[in-house]
Amino acid sequence: MKLLPLLKITRAPNLITAITDVIAGAFIVSGGIPEITVLMPLCLISVCLYAAGVVQNDIVDAKSDAVERPERPLPSGAINIIDAYYLSAVFFLSGLFLAKMIGTLTLLISTLIVVSVFVYNCRAKNSRVFGSLIMGLCRALNLSLGFTINPIAFGIFIPLCLFPLFHIAGVTLVSRGEVDGLGRGELMSILTFHICVLAGLVATASFDENLISLLAIGLYAGVMVGGALPAMKDPIPGNIRLLVRNGIIALSLLDASLVAIFVGIELAVIIICLGLLSRVLASYIEMT
Repeated sequence: MKLLPLLKITRAPNLITAITDVIAGAFIVSGGIPEITVLMPLCLISVCLYAAGVVQNDIVDAKSDAVERPERPLPSGAINIIDAYYLSAVFFLSGLFLAKMIGTLTLLISTLIVVSVFVYNCRAKNSRVFGSLIMGLCRALNLSLGFTINPIAFGIFIPLCLFPLFHIAGVTLVSRGEVDGLGRGELMSILTFHICVLAGLVATASFDENLISLLAIGLYAGVMVGGALPAMKDPIPGNIRLLVRNGIIALSLLDASLVAIFVGIELAVIIICLGLLSRVLASYIEMT
């Protein structure tokens, strides 16, 4: 299997955003940078489970992609569908094996991620609202995977998972217009998800009197607005894809905002830099 098709089918730029979820969660519950020897396995688990999920997604969508997205690795013939089945299974099993090595809570969250991925890909993805919420749940659980680095603080910070849940639910709803576009009214209603996320971030920062974190929150808002304005002006498929791409990249900035609020802007910069790396890769490899 060649490297470029592998990077495409696993959505390499998105893998970085999966890592930032885990790093953000670990930073928050640790109050700083945790032991790298503990953090790295969690990042690997996240990468494995995310990669497994998107490969499985392409397997499920193989027939429709042959018409709608023929450039993807499976319909283009760059990757054989049998190889894709093996690849997805290896990623799933590797992630769960690593999780078992770390501990019970990590294995539990990882298992919930796997179940959510299967539910989305095999049952829920054709349901507009339920499917979007399940996809949001996958990202919420991914953030909580980082929380498992400190089981004592896990329950305290679990409400923060609502931020990625609503953000990605909104992005997933928007993504349904990547082929045929969306109506302006429909798009506006979907964007209320992100307005609520932004309002929640600002309120949380204000409550904690951590105004410096508004810098990271401003970056999140800027990336979302940068994608939303063209789509609102003309919600054609190309502009919808831009908004979806910005929405995925903005997830790292959402992670950075939470770290800036609860830990400090200095560590948020690390996550922002990873988000920039994801943006650079997205110039060469499709994120959707």
